[in-house]
Amino acid sequence: MSLKLLSISYKKFRFLITEIGFFLGVRYPSFFIYILHLKRLGSSSSDRVVSSASDLTIDGFPRSGNSSFVRFFRQLNPSLNVANHVHNPAHLISSITLGIPSVLLIRQPKDACCSLIALTLEINQKVIDVYGPNSFLLNEVPSLKRILTKYIQFYEALLPYKSKLAVLPFHSLINHRENCIQFINLTFDVSYVFFNDSVV
Repeated sequence: MSLKLLSISYKKFRFLITEIGFFLGVRYPSFFIYILHLKRLGSSSSDRVVSSASDLTIDGFPRSGNSSFVRFFRQLNPSLNVANHVHNPAHLISSITLGIPSVLLIRQPKDACCSLIALTLEINQKVIDVYGPNSFLLNEVPSLKRILTKYIQFYEALLPYKSKLAVLPFHSLINHRENCIQFINLTFDVSYVFFNDSVV
């Protein structure tokens, strides 16, 4: 088998695994989280997956302000264990089941989906620059229609839990981060630090 065919097969395999993971997450959230813990056992990202040791879960569809808000929150509350960046509804569903304060981030669908495509293209270009255009490390660039479908499925799966979530829109994460943490405090009757002059 040629390197190019091997690369295509690997991309299809990764896509299939992603699809199965999303299906399992929506249908069997506890099982999905259990498998994810096993997969990340011993890795530096293991504490990103919600568990009984988590203090808070922050998650949302990719490109919805996850990284910037988690970083900001951790700067203000460094001692807290924040589960984040799983990008599967199962993460927040399991967090709610465990009784952990759960924060859902949301961005306008067009903006989130186009940003995800742009990020995939950017990562692929870096891979091409280093390994060449036939590298198996290249990600499949999904169509806008497929990403929009995933976006809808992600948030639809969480609709039954909306009363137990603190929902933060992207524009608030960017322009009013302190207010977002205050909103989390009010929603869950907690007292996370929301302001510090040294944090920008």
